[in-house]
Amino acid sequence: MAAVEKPYLNADPKTLHLYIGIPFCASRCLYCSFTAYPIAKYQALVPDYLKALEKEMEYVSQWVHKNSYTIGSVYIGGGTPTAIDEKALAMLIDALQSSFDIAGKEFTIEAGRPDTISREKL
Repeated sequence: MAAVEKPYLNADPKTLHLYIGIPFCASRCLYCSFTAYPIAKYQALVPDYLKALEKEMEYVSQWVHKNSYTIGSVYIGGGTPTAIDEKALAMLIDALQSSFDIAGKEFTIEAGRPDTISREKL
């Protein structure tokens, strides 16, 4: 299988792909094995979590720039990242764009729960 996939893998060792985990969901599904917390119960933790995440992005960004890496793609997963409100999601994306050059890069946000998606989030 590895030999079949090899031609599709990124050949540039200076390109990194970012994963950002948002560990909150609308509810905790019984089948889920991911670290996730029901947003209604843990809403008060979201601002501090996002502040810590922003600080981590700043540190990682410094390392990326210092070592001449580029970002090839961004994936925001979870949990269900769209469980956080529109303002928090916008702040996260703004911090991401401030820290990394992601213009024109592949950008994906996990949105597996239709009840967490709004026109503003899209």
